[in-house]
Amino acid sequence: MKKILCGAVIAFSGTLYSIAFIVMATINNVCANGDTGVWGLLQGYGAVLPLGVSLAAVLIGIAVCIYGAFEKTS
Repeated sequence: MKKILCGAVIAFSGTLYSIAFIVMATINNVCANGDTGVWGLLQGYGAVLPLGVSLAAVLIGIAVCIYGAFEKTS
């Protein structure tokens, strides 16, 4: 049960960061190298790597939840 909770917290925090980047793109109109929208914002603020890290955290959190759900206890 602890692994499921830990995985859910990790996935939730990654989701919050991802949503924050998307909200920033809708509020701020950033144009970088002719790209606008989410990709222009990510390039303009240099946030491509942090978004990738937050999406990786979501995937790792989901994987920990699934592992905790199907782990066999002896």
